[in-house]
Amino acid sequence: MEMDEQDILEGLKRHNIHAYKALVLNYAEDMTVMAASLLKDDRKQAIKIVDSILESLFNDASRLTLPLDQYLTKEIQKACNSVQ
Repeated sequence: MEMDEQDILEGLKRHNIHAYKALVLNYAEDMTVMAASLLKDDRKQAIKIVDSILESLFNDASRLTLPLDQYLTKEIQKACNSVQ
């Protein structure tokens, strides 16, 4: 079953592993590409940042807002700015 972003959000709030998997499958690669471009192609650091963001969202999705792509973009930008 395909999960839309509302389903992902609600699932993450319940610590649902299927929602987390959908989040990773739908967003992780684009997040990594964005982070790597902000970090001057440091893909290894980009992966660490993305993993950290995704893990923190699984542990506490209360701050997550829709649309997910906009929220995740802001999180990537903040995280990349903090390491530069």
